[in-house]
Formats: sequence, C-alpha cells, structure tokens
Amino acid sequence: MQKIFVLILVLLIAGSILYAQTPPSGGAALGTKKYEQYEKPEACKSCHTDFYQQWTQAMMSQQSGNRHRVILCGSAGRIG
Repeated sequence: MQKIFVLILVLLIAGSILYAQTPPSGGAALGTKKYEQYEKPEACKSCHTDFYQQWTQAMMSQQSGNRHRVILCGSAGRIG
C-alpha cells in the first residue's frame, strides 16, 4: 500500500513539473517572444507552398520592415 502511495505521489509531482514547463499558448502567449525568435516566412515555403503563395500575394507580405510580416511558422517547429 505504501508503494502505491509513493508511486502516485511521484506521478503527481512529475505531472505538475511537466505542466509548469508547458509554454503559454493562445492569448497568454501574446508578447512572450521577440520577432527574431520566429522563422522567416520563406522557411515555410517548402512544406506549405499553397499558404506561402497566398501570403506572397497578400499586401501584408509587401510591407517594408520585418516587424510587419505575417509569421507563418513558430520557433518551436514547423506547422505540420
């Protein structure tokens, strides 16, 4: 019985540590990364040709300065 209690306690602690390390998402993630931490839109071109083609034709892609570009991929990985 004591072994089961210890196992449950260890699992709860491990779960809470993993949950605490989960990066914020949605509205909570706004403002948590700098522009330089994101992939450039060209990095998405090879896997997401349709999205990239649409983006290149949008007015947002033509803005001067990097801060006005639409970010297609995050720094954590590419959209699958």
